[in-house]
Amino acid sequence: MYFISIILRILMITLGLWLAVVRPMASWQGRDFPDESEINYSEGTLKVERQRTGKASTAYFIVVTPKNSLRGVNYYCSYAAYHELATAWCLRKEELEPHLNQQVRVGWYQQKSFLWFDNSHPQLVSLSVNGKIIRSYDDTLNLIKKNNDRARIGNVVIFIILFFGFLICDLSLAKTGREVLEMQKNKSNPMQN
Repeated sequence: MYFISIILRILMITLGLWLAVVRPMASWQGRDFPDESEINYSEGTLKVERQRTGKASTAYFIVVTPKNSLRGVNYYCSYAAYHELATAWCLRKEELEPHLNQQVRVGWYQQKSFLWFDNSHPQLVSLSVNGKIIRSYDDTLNLIKKNNDRARIGNVVIFIILFFGFLICDLSLAKTGREVLEMQKNKSNPMQN
């Protein structure tokens, strides 16, 4: 019983560290976000790619096809060390539709790797159509700040739930262990009862 208790504690600590530390650090948006002077710019024709992000949800991703090219470049907005399709969309379909097949200028950067996480997709920072700004550098910074504030609250809630869940499991394992020891003690010394 003691061995099982140790294994469960190790598993709980590992899971807790993963959920409370490693994953939030990797998904932290804006890590290594470049200064405005370090942004790359590309121009081309705006297209939209529709992709399913779950059983019942669809996202629309920005594709820019450079002049004299048949192949477009997809731009995403995860701003994190790993690419997760469900959170990588940039603008709603309604915001993109009026600008389809028009010439756009995209500001973007390449996300740096973190630990073993790698996001090789270009991250959209700004988007302008015929000189009209659809999303600016400052808009993206504000979005990242808002998303990180939400994530911070979620991570605290997850940590509290995990902490109390682990505490309850540990206490119940300790109680079960004491009961088993007491039963073994009573079996070995039946005269003490």
